[in-house]
Amino acid sequence: MTTMAGESVFVDTNLVVHSRNADAADHDAAKQLLLSLASSGAELWISRQVLREFAVVVSKQMMAKDAFDATALAAELDRLEAEFTVGNENDDTTRHWKRLLRTHQLSDLIRYQRGR
Repeated sequence: MTTMAGESVFVDTNLVVHSRNADAADHDAAKQLLLSLASSGAELWISRQVLREFAVVVSKQMMAKDAFDATALAAELDRLEAEFTVGNENDDTTRHWKRLLRTHQLSDLIRYQRGR
């Protein structure tokens, strides 16, 4: 994926979850992709929906290990909010997202999600 400094990149929930979960099969690739994007100068964005989905997935992972910790989960959400630009959601957001969808290739994300 090629990005230019100052370019905005929306980060999918799966990429965030896998980059944070050392047990995920694609943890290293997900983490490296985010590091590469950040070092390229791209502005990394997530939505409030990504935060909610992250919380659901991670809480299920914690419960599966009998290790649910609400304080730790909340702290991780705080870290995400500090590390990413978080977009607020409203009608303008949806219109902008649809415009991006129509005008940009999603092939890199699709290749990542399919395991290349």
